[in-house]
Amino acid sequence: MDILNLIESILTILGISVGGGWAFWKFVVHREAHPRIEFSVDVNFVGKQGDEWLVEVLGLMENKGNVPHKMTNLEFDLKYLKTGDKLAENEKFGGQIDIKHVLKEGSWLPSVEDVYTRLYPGLSIRYNFIYKVPGDATFLLIHGLLDYGNKGEQTRADRLVKVPN
Repeated sequence: MDILNLIESILTILGISVGGGWAFWKFVVHREAHPRIEFSVDVNFVGKQGDEWLVEVLGLMENKGNVPHKMTNLEFDLKYLKTGDKLAENEKFGGQIDIKHVLKEGSWLPSVEDVYTRLYPGLSIRYNFIYKVPGDATFLLIHGLLDYGNKGEQTRADRLVKVPN
């Protein structure tokens, strides 16, 4: 009977080792429990109303991971250049062209306490914010900021678009 107890102990240790190795491989090496959110921003020019453009400022997210993610902060700012603006570098942004005029700072989530959205694996979400762009605008710059996860993890997205003629 001692040989059977020894075999059982060996098999138990082997099973625990294989299970632990699998968990280590899956969650530490492949980081499957970590966020894999693809985030982008865009603007959709809907049409003109008088001298202004009616636009949708878009926040687009896709969960390419294997676990759902709670997103607590989903902000944007919309800046523009207008006819006659000189293109000047801004050292604060690594020498990129400075887009000076702030049109709108906002959030795709409602401004209520404890509001969040959850994105499940394999799904996409599209948020829009309807706004106006002055008729003398030539280019728009959209910055997006997404907070997700429990540890203050963030990702950013930017897009520069030309205002149609």
